[in-house]
Amino acid sequence: MAQLNLSTQKKRIAYLDREKYITSVVRYSTLTTEDMIEIASENSGISKAQMSSALYALFQQVKQFVLNGHCIQLGNLGVLYVSSNAKAKDNEKEAGAASVYRLSLRFRQSKAIRDLINQTVSLNSLDNGDEDEEQENSENDDSTTYTLTVEASPAEGGTVEGSGTYSPGQTVEISAVAKSGYRFSAWNDGDTDANRSVTVTGDATYTATFVSTATGDDGDDDGGLAG
Repeated sequence: MAQLNLSTQKKRIAYLDREKYITSVVRYSTLTTEDMIEIASENSGISKAQMSSALYALFQQVKQFVLNGHCIQLGNLGVLYVSSNAKAKDNEKEAGAASVYRLSLRFRQSKAIRDLINQTVSLNSLDNGDEDEEQENSENDDSTTYTLTVEASPAEGGTVEGSGTYSPGQTVEISAVAKSGYRFSAWNDGDTDANRSVTVTGDATYTATFVSTATGDDGDDDGGLAG
């Protein structure tokens, strides 16, 4: 069974203007492609040269297909795809390629891997002594934290997730799910992906706008994978 270590620290929550205890996963060094090739080679008996050639050939094919509009199923991990963000227009003539302001490479985790993480990974809370030792080896050993606030507008239009206190540079998944009678329109920064990743660079607020299904909503393309 896999195990994740947890660190609990007292941090100031900016929007509450008070300190609270926040528990987060301790993350360690990032494994490079070469690291993974070496590990996979040792565990499989396939030479590093063969493993490297096959992997880089696969990378090239993935890049070629995903950049031409295909979704790539990565085993039971999830799907890789390109998503577009476009400004909502009042009529069809104003829409089209000119309204698209950003293309992004997205990853949507599968239900299988989500269930695996939540059902089989054990959590281990480090005591203060262990925590200090582990933090020395962690890439995220930084006392600076920022508050991410995720809101719904109107509040009765849907539910949102992702609020919390995070380290600088941390990637956070935020999501918006519309309630009955509403549809997700866009975030306050113009992004039209209901489920998206944001990089923490400072205190920030993301507001999900929901509109009544009777009034229509913005155009959004997430490859049909939003859920």
